[in-house]
Amino acid sequence: TSKDSENSVPKILEVKAGESIQIIVNKAKAGDLILVNPGTNTGSIVIQTKDITLRGIDRNTVVIDGRYEQDNGIIVAADGVRVENLTVQKFRTNGVLVQGGYDSTSTTGANGTGSVTTTGTSVLKRFSVQYVNANANGLYGIYAFSSENGVIANTYTYANADAGIYVGQCKPCNIDVNDNYA
Repeated sequence: TSKDSENSVPKILEVKAGESIQIIVNKAKAGDLILVNPGTNTGSIVIQTKDITLRGIDRNTVVIDGRYEQDNGIIVAADGVRVENLTVQKFRTNGVLVQGGYDSTSTTGANGTGSVTTTGTSVLKRFSVQYVNANANGLYGIYAFSSENGVIANTYTYANADAGIYVGQCKPCNIDVNDNYA
């Protein structure tokens, strides 16, 4: 096999306790699974690689905690991303933000505010947020903005200042929102 074909094979990238999730996310290629071990992780995570999965081992013991110091927990800014089986809590704005219209050159991640500057020109297509707890965030638990053809399912959201789940600024949205507790 050629070196190029070996590099395109999807991989499982493991995040061990104490490691930076953002560093592993930045190394991921389309098709990869990022598997996060139990522990509390601080800081925002920005996903800009299409078709990757960020999955916790256990939704109750894999915690992304903003400590009310950062704006957004997990920002999905690429098509086909899946966020699964973890808790995101205590961010000033949103727990999980699925955001189309992004400008990938102005994104800040783990050490920044966790924000993405939008251009308003593109719609994010295909996403999934499942088996996620989104708790005590400053605005929305899970927010799909300028995004379509997604799934938000089997989530548990509570104590978010505005809404547990919000879908907006999309037409048509075609987002399946089911089996959630908000």
